[in-house]
Amino acid sequence: MTNTATGADQALQRRLQVEGLLSQYPAISAEETDQLRIYFRKEASALDIGNIASNEAAQRGYQQFRADHVDKIGLRDIGIAIGLLALVAAAIAVIIVLTK
Repeated sequence: MTNTATGADQALQRRLQVEGLLSQYPAISAEETDQLRIYFRKEASALDIGNIASNEAAQRGYQQFRADHVDKIGLRDIGIAIGLLALVAAAIAVIIVLTK
């Protein structure tokens, strides 16, 4: 029981720390921005993100952080899309060849 409570307390403290950083965003250091990236990419649950998004004190910073770092389409995303399209095109080509 204690371990679960401690883990929940740690998660709450981490989320509160993130909300504090977001309330100051973009006037935070590059290291703090990296901490936010890591938190949203690897640590935050859907519930954490919902709680942060609904926190009025952090809402403006959260929206700007998402626009700056989360919602951007990067080269990796484009590469994945091209790869998937190539797989679909290859599958269609195989189907066409096999049906002739």
